[in-house]
Amino acid sequence: DTPITSDTTFEPQFTINKFWKVRWLNYDNSVLMDTYYVDNGQHTSYKGATPTRPNTDKHSYQFSGWSPDPTTTTITADTDFVAQYVVSALIKVTWVDGTGTILQQDTVGVGQSVIYRGVAPTKPNDAQYENYVFSHWLGSDGNTYQNIITSVPYQLTLTAQFVGTLRTYTVYWKSEGTILETDQVPYGGTAVYNGSTPIH
Repeated sequence: DTPITSDTTFEPQFTINKFWKVRWLNYDNSVLMDTYYVDNGQHTSYKGATPTRPNTDKHSYQFSGWSPDPTTTTITADTDFVAQYVVSALIKVTWVDGTGTILQQDTVGVGQSVIYRGVAPTKPNDAQYENYVFSHWLGSDGNTYQNIITSVPYQLTLTAQFVGTLRTYTVYWKSEGTILETDQVPYGGTAVYNGSTPIH
């Protein structure tokens, strides 16, 4: 408080708040989120969709962060945050059915995801099994995979694996054209005659 001892004029005093423009840009300088303003000395964060960059013929790109790093950047001037990417070579994922036929091929980057979208794998009956049902994929690395691989580690060939029903065969025991006994024997099993001794 100021004691009044003569004619006095009071003038209002103001603190000037400074605001800085912030932009979030992709690799090609396209704007990822609407431009906005931030108080001087404050931090900010990105609230949009994860940035992406399309693959080329030889490389894939995975978003890795921003430059400069918004978690450590104090806004004291107009600031552009630019999306950064990790570059990796493209690899091939090949999906093969029970007969060796290629069902689908994908070209992705290491660490990217891949999904099988082809027809349901099939396998024809054989002498040992019938009615095959698809079970999973066996990778060329010896590991088991399903239709969705969230992170492809390296180039892979995935071969469809199946569960089949063991076939059963009919065994006829005959003597001079007469059937003495009929048995159902699974593949690889042994037939044993349990009937009476044939008479000639």
